Amino acid sequence: MKIAWLQYDIVWQNPEKNMKILEEMLESSNESWDLLILPEMFDTGFCMNPDEMEGREVEKTIGWMEQVARTYKCAVGGSTSVRLDKGTFVNRFVYVDSNQLETYDKIHLFSLSGEHEAYNAGNRIRSIKHSSGLVLRPLICYDLRFPSISLHRGELDLIIYVANWPESRIDHWDSLLKARAIENQCFVLGVNRVGRDGNGLSYNGSSAIYSYDGKTLLGSQNQSGVFVQKIDISGMKEYRKKLPFLIDRRVTAEEN
Repeated sequence: MKIAWLQYDIVWQNPEKNMKILEEMLESSNESWDLLILPEMFDTGFCMNPDEMEGREVEKTIGWMEQVARTYKCAVGGSTSVRLDKGTFVNRFVYVDSNQLETYDKIHLFSLSGEHEAYNAGNRIRSIKHSSGLVLRPLICYDLRFPSISLHRGELDLIIYVANWPESRIDHWDSLLKARAIENQCFVLGVNRVGRDGNGLSYNGSSAIYSYDGKTLLGSQNQSGVFVQKIDISGMKEYRKKLPFLIDRRVTAEEN
């Protein structure tokens, strides 16, 4: 299975321009892929005033994702801010392919930025089955610091973290992604952004995919572009048979 991700400088609060940039990046690639992943809040940047973005319609963003999925015959995932019926917002990972639309709402909100005041926290972990049979778990940025929601007993093949993770703490990003791969014995993909956002924060990317034994398969460093990596699920299954750590995990009362 081939997994692609886009790392780029997100234009602050400008969905139309961001989608145009993404289209040009995709058109310039000679690769093909089965799954395409975009960063956290890929259409606006990590903004804490979603109700003040004049003219923004999340339906257009999701419709654009669906069009990309049709054009490139792949599944597409990424996070965006979504208004709920009561006028509140969630930071939602949206996954679309030819026959399904799945979502995950960010559980751990980054209080240092005021995310907990602008968004509602999710309360449900999701696992999504790709048409190839691969089972993935989408998580968002700050979720990476809380390993309990990534743990499993062998049912997951890929854990995805989409993020706007700043350069000042990028060493944490690198270390925690690798740790999640080792402890879960599965592939882990972290998709970040580059550039500077409207709050003045700098981002240097470091998007990467790690194998089930913690090895870096492909990293993006601080470059913009489309990055593609093929993964081998059969090798992961053999590795788990050889080192069956996952079956020894005990579920705590807190998780029940």
